[in-house]
Amino acid sequence: MDPNSAEAPPPSPGSPQDAAGPTRSKPASPLEWAGVIVLLVLAAYVPALTAGFAITDDRAIVANPRLTDSDGLWRIWFSAESEQYQPLTYTTFWLERRLWGLRPAGYHWVNVALHAANAVLVWLVLSKVGVRAAPVAALLFALHPVNVESVAWIYERKNALSGLFYLLTFLVLFRFDQTRSRRWYALAIVLFVAALLSKASTVVLPVVLLLYWWWRRDAWHRKNLIASAPFLLLAAAMCVLTVWIEPPLAEGGGAEPSGEFLERFARAGWIVAFYVGKALLPYQLVFFYPRWSVDPSTVISYLPHVVLVAALAAAVVFRPSWGRHVLFGLGSYLVTLLPVLGFLDIYYHQHSFVADHFQYLPLISLIAMCVHAAAFGLEKLRPTARPTTVARTVTPAAVVAVLTVATCWLLTWQRAYVFHNTRTICQDTLRHNPDAWIAHALLGADLLRSKQTSREQLAQALHHIERADALHPDDPRILQNQGLTLRMLGRYSDSLRCFAKAAELEPTKPRHHLDLAALYHHTRDFERAIKEYRLTLQCGGDQSATVHFLLAKALIDSGQTEHAIEHLRQAAQLNPRDPRPATLLEQLERNQPQRSGDRVPQKESRLVAP
Repeated sequence: MDPNSAEAPPPSPGSPQDAAGPTRSKPASPLEWAGVIVLLVLAAYVPALTAGFAITDDRAIVANPRLTDSDGLWRIWFSAESEQYQPLTYTTFWLERRLWGLRPAGYHWVNVALHAANAVLVWLVLSKVGVRAAPVAALLFALHPVNVESVAWIYERKNALSGLFYLLTFLVLFRFDQTRSRRWYALAIVLFVAALLSKASTVVLPVVLLLYWWWRRDAWHRKNLIASAPFLLLAAAMCVLTVWIEPPLAEGGGAEPSGEFLERFARAGWIVAFYVGKALLPYQLVFFYPRWSVDPSTVISYLPHVVLVAALAAAVVFRPSWGRHVLFGLGSYLVTLLPVLGFLDIYYHQHSFVADHFQYLPLISLIAMCVHAAAFGLEKLRPTARPTTVARTVTPAAVVAVLTVATCWLLTWQRAYVFHNTRTICQDTLRHNPDAWIAHALLGADLLRSKQTSREQLAQALHHIERADALHPDDPRILQNQGLTLRMLGRYSDSLRCFAKAAELEPTKPRHHLDLAALYHHTRDFERAIKEYRLTLQCGGDQSATVHFLLAKALIDSGQTEHAIEHLRQAAQLNPRDPRPATLLEQLERNQPQRSGDRVPQKESRLVAP
């Protein structure tokens, strides 16, 4: 890497490094390179464009009231309803919900388009920095199979969107570096704020920026430190806001703490080694990787740290030549990875300490280092004699680049098929990680909620849910789905046990009491059903109208018609669009002369599923 290349335009991408002869081919223009990158991205992600919603897409898009309610946009920006504060990302979902509703193709197209734009920006940024073979590095980023999780999974829009603003910020700062114009500086700050509002992990940008300024001039300059101050303040503010808004890990559904500092430190080294390994050899990629256990008392636990310190020490020794470039590249990689190295508890850590989508931005630095080093080494292999026209075109570097890019394209295309829906993701996960309890739980829930659920499919769902319960016991969500499956199979006593255990673990969650009430109601235990319906109302929730109606039905079935009338009125008032409470209320008022103890015919009191 040439530290002075940010001041002067870099060589045209694809131009030979040796002396040019009269037959030298014309290098590709920037527009042509951009077109190649975009077309290859679109071709690689064709399987994702026909995929559906998967995993948490239902919670983020399909069943997210903030995307449909009249005050939803206000709540996206000024409430703490979500587990993560990413208002700009959810604003894009809000807009798309109005453009193409619940058709997943539109969301997938936007994700792929953002990723293609990011790949072009990676090429521009690396060209400005002076990375050799920057177009090849951009293509590897665009087509690396590790990035499929960030592109084909709609929920990870935050990665692609924050990456767009992150890379644009650096491009604008390069321009500011040349002109020292306040307009470029102000635009960089605006873009950085947009990156923060898309995903909080972009808080590392100011540190990477300081590393870049040090690398360019091999020294710290006062003007650069001053220029970075607003970025550091914005990053600090976002850290405070994130800690305040995001719930503690222990409140996120039974997540386990990540251990003491020494254990986290030991595990962090293996996390770095894992990500480097998957970047260099993207083999057996899994959506849910095993959750490691690292013993901080053993020497072997610190082996990655030893290798890393040795690499940094060598870079310091050879700082006058190649060492400074390695310090910048490796330092940028580690800094960008820092938010996901396990020193801070995040919700995903209850499943695994690593995930492919965690290294979307860090991957850029690693690819840039590897491509630059490979290009430099392959240039040394060129023959000293003047090459022929064919030899100048088909160089060892070109052959290696084409084979590597083609391999990545094929792996990405294959990996994109895995993200067709929740079922395909979980089935692929279980082939590689059969003890992933969350994959068993999600697969069981998906089979349970299928539109056409046969008894055989219910048996498969129960198998996966029971396996999830064995691997991760006392999870209320798993118990709830287990109870629903057992109820659908007619095993009411076993279903009652699961619902009761879930209600015991989370006594303030209305859903568990509603499940118990519906089961008691179905088995004609009206007294207990009425009690559980009342407990459901006490716990609150957004189904109060439905619960009032079901409670009224239970009261009618138990002969308490007078008490049912009030609940029917409340149900009709809370949800005027539901005609059932008003219809039943009209029938009761028409039959008012009958004694309060008389039973309404069973035909009118049939159970309505919650």
